[in-house]
Amino acid sequence: MQKLVIGIPTPSKVKQPGFTLIEILVVIFIISILSLVVILNIGGFSNRSQQAKQISHDVILQLKALQQRAILKPSNIGVHFSRNAYQYTEFSTSFENPRGTWLKIPGRAFRTIKIPAEIEFDLAINAKKQILKYQLSSQPQIIINSGGELTPFELVINDPQNFNSYTISGLANGQINLIKNKL
Repeated sequence: MQKLVIGIPTPSKVKQPGFTLIEILVVIFIISILSLVVILNIGGFSNRSQQAKQISHDVILQLKALQQRAILKPSNIGVHFSRNAYQYTEFSTSFENPRGTWLKIPGRAFRTIKIPAEIEFDLAINAKKQILKYQLSSQPQIIINSGGELTPFELVINDPQNFNSYTISGLANGQINLIKNKL
């Protein structure tokens, strides 16, 4: 004889197909962790491919800030380049040294900046190519005077691995331009 059951069956009596909420949440958590790892790895490659562009923009912003400093202070600012770094200095005279010397500009914004190994600098001053050594030069290659004018230059920032190249050109009147080179 069969019994007639009236009402809602309890979960122990009826096995329904499907996934529990906990199982779904665990799968979503694992997928989100894997997605995060993939996005971070892809983002790293994209950041490396944009290094030349970022360095170009940084150099321009720093040069413009130094122009303002030279005008407001008033002083002469120097830019020193090597194959793997660049730094900014300010010309200073004193009673002990009346001829003057180039001193590093204090502060984090104008510290010596290291260039990643895959980035190459090519510098031309007054249309004459400069040979950059591994040590920063004692005399600046570019000088910004108290009127904001600067030594005419072209700085090419190359990233041969990612086929990126940018040229920063500085004119004697103080104008600074950025050009993306076509490779």
